[in-house]
Amino acid sequence: MKRLILNSLLVLSVLGVGLATTGRRGVERVGPQRADTAALERRSASDPGDTVAALRLMRHYVEQGEPGSALAVAARSPAVDASPAGRDLVARALFTGGHASEALTMTRRALQACEFSPCDAGLVARATRREELLTGLVEVGVEDAEKAPELAALTYRRTLRTVRVATLQ
Repeated sequence: MKRLILNSLLVLSVLGVGLATTGRRGVERVGPQRADTAALERRSASDPGDTVAALRLMRHYVEQGEPGSALAVAARSPAVDASPAGRDLVARALFTGGHASEALTMTRRALQACEFSPCDAGLVARATRREELLTGLVEVGVEDAEKAPELAALTYRRTLRTVRVATLQ
């Protein structure tokens, strides 16, 4: 019984970490957060070609649980799609918005872009991990992890068990 409880807590912890790293839905936007949003929106709107401003605004929206707003910024900032970081943020927004198969496609595009331009090691690690998770979710038919939490938790658990053996050549 104790082992079952500990395993259940572990699965819930992993699910919580997974959801926390991909964005949150339903976060209230009040006070200073709203002021930060307005400043980021002004900067991004003043120059749609400013990729850095667009990425900051998209990251802010994803972290505030507004994936639709992040996707709208990506749509009006064409340089975002050329950027591995932009593709990664679009993938996060899609996943947070309940579109696992589209998020998987965009995550793979982000990783492919990293083959041709330098990418932050953290981005590659997060995207690789997300690709594994999304592949598992899509395989079992889950588009929105929040609508099928039990199946999503099992998928998280299964992907955590994947062991890779590195070889030195």
